[in-house]
Amino acid sequence: MANPVDAPAALTFGPSYMTLANTYPGTVVVGLNRGKDNLANTIAAAQVAKSRMSNLLAIELGNEPEYWAGAKQPIVVNNGGSWTPAEDAESQNYWGIRVGEALGKKSIIQYGNSNAAPPTWGAQELIATMNTTAESYAYDYSHHNYPGGTLTSLMSHSNIVSNMNQFNSDVAATVAVGKEYVLGETNSSRPFPNSHSNQC
Repeated sequence: MANPVDAPAALTFGPSYMTLANTYPGTVVVGLNRGKDNLANTIAAAQVAKSRMSNLLAIELGNEPEYWAGAKQPIVVNNGGSWTPAEDAESQNYWGIRVGEALGKKSIIQYGNSNAAPPTWGAQELIATMNTTAESYAYDYSHHNYPGGTLTSLMSHSNIVSNMNQFNSDVAATVAVGKEYVLGETNSSRPFPNSHSNQC
């Protein structure tokens, strides 16, 4: 880190984190890594989360995958090209099934978790690629929303409506498969570059 107050470039956490998360009085979505392409490690972490967290709502597999290629994440790309929404959808579907099977639990994965504006990297695009097995492990679908701007623009009713309207197709797609759509991260701006990675 260039400055001690910067976000860490890499963050490692273990079973004690899951025990601590269990003390939170509400429900928790745990984010686990997919970008490092270590499925066995992610399954092991998910199993600890399930065993230690009575408040576990869902498991997010990967965070904002549209940034992985630029962050030099060691991602596996089947066609040898760049990381695309199609590649990510294939990966999310595969990992969702494998983690859900290992946990022996349906409706446990929070799919999506992108930051780029839909439809690219969106739930509608992802759901269109899913088979019934991958769908059965979905708890919900998530997207991130960082509109930015001044206080005046952020408080503008027309700007708020316009910002929320970009999610209409994604919401409709999730409702059509009987799931909820959530904004898993929101803020008015982004103070740190999105080059971090998390791993267990």
